[in-house]
Amino acid sequence: MKILGIKLTHDAAFALVDNGKLIFSYELEKLNNNVRHIDFNIDLRDIEPVLRQYGYEMEELDKIVIDGWSADGWQLDGTNAYVDLPFFRKMPVHGTDRLVRLTHYGYLLKGKEALRPEILKLEDEDIEYSSYPHISGHIFSSYCTSPFAIPGEPSYVLVWDGSIVPQLFYFDKGEITTKGILFPLVGQSLVFFSRQFPPYDNCGLLDISIAGKIMAYIALGSPQEDLLTAWQDELTLLMERHREEDPDVALTFSMSRNFVEVAVAIAKTGSHSGADILCSFHYFLQMAMMQGLQKLMSLEAQGSKNLCIAGGCALNIKWNSAIRDSGMFHRVWVPPFPNDAGSALGAACCEMVNQGRYCLEWNVYSGPAINKNNMEGEWQSLHCTLRQLAILLHNSQEPVVFLQGKAELGPRALGNRSILASAANPRMKDRLNKIKNREGYRPVAPICMEEYGTEVFSPGYPDPYMLFEHTVRDEWKDKTPAICHLDNTARLQTVNAGENLPIYELLKEYYKVSGIPLLCNTSANFNGKGFFPDLNSVAQWGGVLFVWCEGKLYYSRKTNPEIVKEWMTFEYMSKML
Repeated sequence: MKILGIKLTHDAAFALVDNGKLIFSYELEKLNNNVRHIDFNIDLRDIEPVLRQYGYEMEELDKIVIDGWSADGWQLDGTNAYVDLPFFRKMPVHGTDRLVRLTHYGYLLKGKEALRPEILKLEDEDIEYSSYPHISGHIFSSYCTSPFAIPGEPSYVLVWDGSIVPQLFYFDKGEITTKGILFPLVGQSLVFFSRQFPPYDNCGLLDISIAGKIMAYIALGSPQEDLLTAWQDELTLLMERHREEDPDVALTFSMSRNFVEVAVAIAKTGSHSGADILCSFHYFLQMAMMQGLQKLMSLEAQGSKNLCIAGGCALNIKWNSAIRDSGMFHRVWVPPFPNDAGSALGAACCEMVNQGRYCLEWNVYSGPAINKNNMEGEWQSLHCTLRQLAILLHNSQEPVVFLQGKAELGPRALGNRSILASAANPRMKDRLNKIKNREGYRPVAPICMEEYGTEVFSPGYPDPYMLFEHTVRDEWKDKTPAICHLDNTARLQTVNAGENLPIYELLKEYYKVSGIPLLCNTSANFNGKGFFPDLNSVAQWGGVLFVWCEGKLYYSRKTNPEIVKEWMTFEYMSKML
């Protein structure tokens, strides 16, 4: 069965699944340097050329499935804020705007509802489509891509998105059941709280980039016991006050709003620094999550000890690591697209599961291919092997944009749309943050050969999608200062030859040259936009001297070509020594 999944609202995307295999998944932010979190802004017929690239026609599709959404459910104020209503939006279809109806978001989803789509039809068009709740897409984009799905093992699925409270489900042999709510605070509570304190007090109400920045910023502070105790007492009172009421969308949003107001007031009455306050609230939410999960799991007498985590909050490496390290579960899986970047794929997975197939064959590098157009402006090129590139990275101490193949799925650059640089240079983190126009406290991630993960990091287990927290071991802190965060943690990506052979070969060659099995890795993109879709975009950006793309090194004509060639040789390295 050929299923086209579509996400129309922010983080818009479309994905094709054919008989249980992911053919492609295109996030619109990764096309044409679109801004991040963009709505669907292309005509339905614009998908047709992409289908043809892979040998498909629109008429061959068996199902079109559109991710569900709600009218105003993600807001914490307003008269309609708490109603999980269907969402209508205009979408260009064959050159004319059509009103497209989506099913509800699924805020407090009952298990069996997860696989009940609405069957709808576009007005004046002979196009039928299904729409599943948004939360269903999170559940099944996580489970169907998990290692548990391959042998058909059951699994718990924890979904905590920005607009919902954390909810636990259980999936086994096609049956999905609801296990309960961990605690009644929506994921955006962290953002709404943080907007009351510097440096986030001037950010917009719905600036969802704040969540990732907070995760980095809290390394400047430490949890304060008095705040944690006071907030825990308030949350206990709030939950006790509503203990006899059935939770619904209105109640959980009201509780979230009220709790944030009280928590802010408590924090402002003390003398703690802003960094300590934000660190404390982040840790408080982690504590509440763990306590709620432990309470629900204590009621489970038997069943699988597998866990999938999904929703935007699953991008929080500290919370993921707390769950993994708790011992409650034997194995924990987080896909590389737990946020809405995986919703188009998740919509297709919902339909796939309804057809009796639970495991998706997929690859994280299934996005748009790089367009190797000419580098316009003052650029020239020469042939460059991975060995020569490794020597160049070491000798020049210059960052290099590394582009190859198809783009990664999800928000993390995993080697195909990356800026790579030496981690041994103590000034490299500041330089990369300046190049990326990012705050100075933001960390730079390491990309490391998998077999050296446990030697350099603790725990250092395989982490190919940068979704857990690791600590740089003491003996490596001075060797790799650029990837050490303020608290000596790192958002590690491990890589082996099977996952990304060119990147692995580059790291292997760099290790031979430098004795260091890793490089700095940050995304290659314009600020606030998706990954570079082509070479000319990098030329327009102009943030680095070097660009490597599938065997060619591009460099500015202002750079002395002779010194470039020298930097690519062992002889230059020997001369420097």
